[in-house]
Amino acid sequence: MNTKLSIIELDVLKTLNSQEGATQREIAEMNGASLGSVNGAIVKLRELGYISAENTLTDEAKELLKGTKPQNAVILAAGFGMRMVPINTVYPKAMLKVHGEVLIERLIRQLHEAGITKIDVVVGFMKESFEYLIDEYGVNLITNRDYASKENLHSLKLASAQLGNTYVIPSDIWFRENPFAECEPYSWYMVAESKNAHSRVKLNRNKELIDIGNSTNKKLKMMGVAYISNRDADEVRIRIAKFSHQDDCYWEDALYTESRPRKMMLLAKKVPENFAVGINTYDQLCTFDSGSESLQSDAIDILAKVFDVDTSEITNIEVLKKGMTNRSFLFRCKGEKYIMRIPGEGTERLINREHEYQVYEAIKDKGISDDIIYFDIKNGYKVTKFLENTRNCDPEDWEEVAKCMKVLRKFHSL
Repeated sequence: MNTKLSIIELDVLKTLNSQEGATQREIAEMNGASLGSVNGAIVKLRELGYISAENTLTDEAKELLKGTKPQNAVILAAGFGMRMVPINTVYPKAMLKVHGEVLIERLIRQLHEAGITKIDVVVGFMKESFEYLIDEYGVNLITNRDYASKENLHSLKLASAQLGNTYVIPSDIWFRENPFAECEPYSWYMVAESKNAHSRVKLNRNKELIDIGNSTNKKLKMMGVAYISNRDADEVRIRIAKFSHQDDCYWEDALYTESRPRKMMLLAKKVPENFAVGINTYDQLCTFDSGSESLQSDAIDILAKVFDVDTSEITNIEVLKKGMTNRSFLFRCKGEKYIMRIPGEGTERLINREHEYQVYEAIKDKGISDDIIYFDIKNGYKVTKFLENTRNCDPEDWEEVAKCMKVLRKFHSL
């Protein structure tokens, strides 16, 4: 690839490769560029003999683009998807049905449409759910056995040997249009305009992503989607290996320079806010596709029966910090807040739920435990009222510890 060409010039060539004869306005809209910059790029490319007067690629341009064809994709699908409770008790986020299509199947079909059939899927949580994809779509599954204790950088490390003209894609994203192309002249990371307070990046004039920390500047939403060219693959592998001893790292953390301001090594690919939608929570799925089959949940149905309401009245679902054995979430119903506990996998081998229920029955009205609104001894589902303005005991505060010991003595004296 001729590195003397500017990014906008490469974008013009890429656009004309997929949409021959596109107008300057169409090229500008597709690349989020100004008409002036596109016009200047076209003038330069015509002078170099890369495009014709009809805005079609010449043989010289086609030769230039050789080697830019994407070869494969890695889909990251190992995580719990903790924020998707209670749906993630039934299947992983990648298997959500959105507008009639399973998320990961839509991604695979879009990749196939772009001629990409070599696809690795990194799995972990409920990995058996993905096995049908091997026969149906010819994908390869890579198992991340540490999905419960490590973030997705470890997942990509397991597939890092595959990097080279490669798309890296989270499994919980829905694209309105196919984002994959037959040629990619350079590496990029996808961002979308957003007011998302969790994003920490801004875009400079060189299409570089800068970490701005907690700045109040206009921010961009990081979409977790990237393209890594052969040229950058080795460097990305080195960076991933460098960070791999840190269990709490996301793979994007490995892309930033150490110098200040921290800058991502991949250029930005900016898309409209509604072009790509990440489905991360139950409420997000409700908003984006209220008719999704995936919204049908035993847990939500139980709550509707317990409170004698329609399922739509179970709102403001918010995952609580993952416990040692359970997945719990906070929700609102009839103006009050409650917590529902959903036991984790294998807890039936650790805890006798019938005995647990009997303990709750024995200590109810004693003022030493949460008040049970619903308890199912078969599956361990439990609903309690949320206690406002409470916190855990501070083990360094002996006065608080003494109060807790007093309650424990009361419990053991029953």
